[in-house]
This record gives sequence, C-alpha cells and structure tokens, in this order.
Amino acid sequence: MTQLTLPAGMQITGDIKPGYETILVPEALALVAKLTREFEPRRQQLLAVRVERAKKLDAGERPDFLAETAHIRAGDWKIAADLSTSHARRGSAWRDLRQSAFNVPVTWSFPGDEVQNYSVGIDSGKASNFGAPSLYVDNDGHVKDKLNAVSLSASRPVDSSIVSRIKVGVRATDREKSYHQTTWTLNSTGIPASAYETINVDGYPAFFGLKDWDSTIASAFGPNAFNPNGQKQEDWQIQNDALAGWKVKERSSSALRLAASALLPHSVADLMSSWWSRSSRRRLPMVSAIADSASAMLFV
Repeated sequence: MTQLTLPAGMQITGDIKPGYETILVPEALALVAKLTREFEPRRQQLLAVRVERAKKLDAGERPDFLAETAHIRAGDWKIAADLSTSHARRGSAWRDLRQSAFNVPVTWSFPGDEVQNYSVGIDSGKASNFGAPSLYVDNDGHVKDKLNAVSLSASRPVDSSIVSRIKVGVRATDREKSYHQTTWTLNSTGIPASAYETINVDGYPAFFGLKDWDSTIASAFGPNAFNPNGQKQEDWQIQNDALAGWKVKERSSSALRLAASALLPHSVADLMSSWWSRSSRRRLPMVSAIADSASAMLFV
C-alpha cells in the first residue's frame, strides 16, 4: 500500500492508489492544510448563505441588487458607447502585351553630349515583324483591411472632498488585413495589323502600340481576359502567388478606471487612474509570430 506523509491533523479517507504519491507530495498537502485552516470558516459561512439564498429563491423571491449599493445605482450615471466598423479594399495589376522577335541585330553608340544612337535590324515599328502576342497579367493583387471596434464607458459625479468624478470603461478592436494576388498568361493567334499604330520618337527606334487597348484585348483574348477567376496558371505562377500572399490579425482590448479631482490643476486632475490592455498579432502563412502584452499604470 502506498504511504503518504500527511500534515498533522489531516486524514485522507479515499483509496490511495499507486502513483498518487507523485502528486500528493508533502509540500502540496501542507498547502492544502494551510488553506483549509485559514479559509474553512469563511467557506462554511458562504455555503450556509448559499443554502438560505436557495430557500428564498425556491419560495419565489426574485434576484436583485444588494441594498447597500443602492446609492451607487441611483447616482447620476452617464453611459457612452461607440461601435465602428471599416472595410477597405484596394487592388492593383500590371497588364502588358508582349510580342518578341529573336536573332535581331541591334547596335548602338554613345558619341557624347548625352546623345545616343540606336539601330535595329528590323522595322521595329511594324507588328508583323514580331511573333504572336501574349497577354501577361502580373500581380493582380488585392488588399483587404477590416477593422471593427467597440467601446463602452460609464461615469458619474461623486460627493467627495477629493474625488469629484469616477469613470470606468472598456474598449476592444479586431483588425484583419490580408493580401492575395493572381498571375496568369494568355496567348492569342494574332491581332490584325489595323489595330496597331506606329509611334516615332526622335533619337529612338520606332515602336508600335494598340489604338484601342480595351476593345482589342477583349477581341483577341476574350471578354474575361482580366478576370482572375478560372484562369489557367503555370506552376511557377502558382508558387509565386502563394509566397506573396499574407494575412495579419490583430486584436486588442483595454480597460480604464479613473478618478478625477476638481481640486487639482487639469494637468494632474486624473488623480488615480489605472489602465490595462492586451493585444496580439499574427501574420500568416509564411511568417508566424504572436506577441502578447499586458501592462498596468498607476498615476498618483
């Protein structure tokens, strides 16, 4: 049978099974004995009050506030509450049409005085000298920022030679910010020559552009060319998009207790004040960090 070393006056009436001695060590039993000797009379008193209270409730008495705190509830309390929410979204995308020509000789020279001379082995202002067009939609990114906040406070004047007003309050915020992007490429068999225009700039080779970007892209690549839903992505695009995405969650809460005095200058009118707050932040998916903080301040 497992033997325990008990403090003087302590008895254990239940079965002591193997392994209990690792929990019921002498130090733990001594603490139980100390707490029992110190608080047992008060515990029994509260249990007796609970029994009497249960009898009154069973007889039909309704729960109510304590009579000795009636003067506080009857005071001139002022309640202030605020509920706010903000949902913001922001999007951006880089869209470009690319046509390539390979094995084209290019020469340039810099004679000085900020003069630059270029020479291209083909007519660079003619789209037919280049390959089939491809539409690249890079980093079609979207940021979402949601912020919800609520605050509640109560204050009342008091009749005191020192303290003139007391105030208590709580505030909580919940914010979530995230970013995701989608990158894809679309190919086309061709764009008619009539859709292009040649652009000449002094000192540079000619280049070409689309006369009507939106209508030409819709005609060559379809009306949903810029819609990320249902687009086929290459493996490297999927990986890059996943690595670029992130989400941050931040929650904070605070409580305020204030006693103000009309006898002191305004700068030190907050005679007694305590503040408590807690916040946490987490970033996903690539980086995960949790920071919790709690602090208390007392101004005297």
